[in-house]
Amino acid sequence: MSEHHESSQLLSPPSPPTTAPLKLPSVVESLLVSRENTDSVVFSIISQFKQRADFGRQKYGTTLDRDDLSRKEWVQHAQEELMDAILYLEKLKTLL
Repeated sequence: MSEHHESSQLLSPPSPPTTAPLKLPSVVESLLVSRENTDSVVFSIISQFKQRADFGRQKYGTTLDRDDLSRKEWVQHAQEELMDAILYLEKLKTLL
């Protein structure tokens, strides 16, 4: 019975190594945004931008760093987005 106890101890996984918390350079720290270092509105908007970027990357398989569109095509995309925004605002006006 004692042999079984000793062998089970040999098979147990080792404890994870203890490491000190990672210290970020102050420049990087100044770029991090959290609920603790900004107001709720700014935090909400930044979170929404991040979610939108993640969604776009997943849906379209690319980011805004892409270089396959001309300046004119970028302007066209912006115009279409702003036209959608005008339509949404007009709809909201009818609901007031």
